[in-house]
Amino acid sequence: MSQFRFSLARLLALRQRVKRDAAAQAAQARALLTEAEEARDAVAQECDAARSMMQPALDSQAQVSTLRQASVLRDSLMRHLELSQAAVAAQSDELQRRIARLQACSSASRVLERLEDKRREAWQVEAARSDQAVTDDAAQARFLRDVEE
Repeated sequence: MSQFRFSLARLLALRQRVKRDAAAQAAQARALLTEAEEARDAVAQECDAARSMMQPALDSQAQVSTLRQASVLRDSLMRHLELSQAAVAAQSDELQRRIARLQACSSASRVLERLEDKRREAWQVEAARSDQAVTDDAAQARFLRDVEE
């Protein structure tokens, strides 16, 4: 019997390649999210450090200019923190989109893989039947030859 050949093999290969690409994009998005989270955490630490450095000046009888500088610095750090939190949220959304795409690609690929497995099993069953039929024919021919003698 001939070799097994899956008629949708090219489509399966294409879907597997798309799935690999989607996995790579998801990994890249995960790395970018990690970077954004690290940047956000660094800004949060800067805010905490600046707040602790400004606290003694705010508690004492500081000059108005010192208080104004502290206020401007605090506002700047808070804007920077908000921007970094927005970047984390955007990157998290992008990661979720890429994971959803990966799951869709995996499902599409899995369907074809199952179909290939079923067709391979059917081919193997047919090959076994064909081999058994050849063996049976040979045995029957030998039996008939032995009976005639």
